[in-house]
Amino acid sequence: MARRRREVPVQNTPEFQAWLRSKKVGRRERKDPEALRAHYQEWHNLNRQRRRRSPLLNFKMPSLGSIDLNQLGNGIKTAQDIFGAWQNIRGMWDIIKK
Repeated sequence: MARRRREVPVQNTPEFQAWLRSKKVGRRERKDPEALRAHYQEWHNLNRQRRRRSPLLNFKMPSLGSIDLNQLGNGIKTAQDIFGAWQNIRGMWDIIKK
C-alpha cells in the first residue's frame, strides 16, 4: 500500500507571499486554490526544517585494530563481579524476606 503524503494547509505567511512575488506568480494564479496549494507545497518542501539524524545512526564501530583486548577483558571481568555481587545481595534479601 502506497504511503499518502499529508497535505499541508496553505498559510499565507509574509515569507510565502515574498516567495510568490520572487517566482513572479500572477494574481490570478494566487487566487486559484489548486495552483496556490501546489505553489505552497513546493515552497514548504524547500523551506521545511530537516530532521536531525539520530545519534545512533551516526555511531561508528571502532576498527578491530584499535581495540585493546586487555582493557575489554578487564571491563567484562568488572561487569561480571558487579553482577555477581548484585545476585548475592538479591539472594540474601530473599532469605531475609522469608
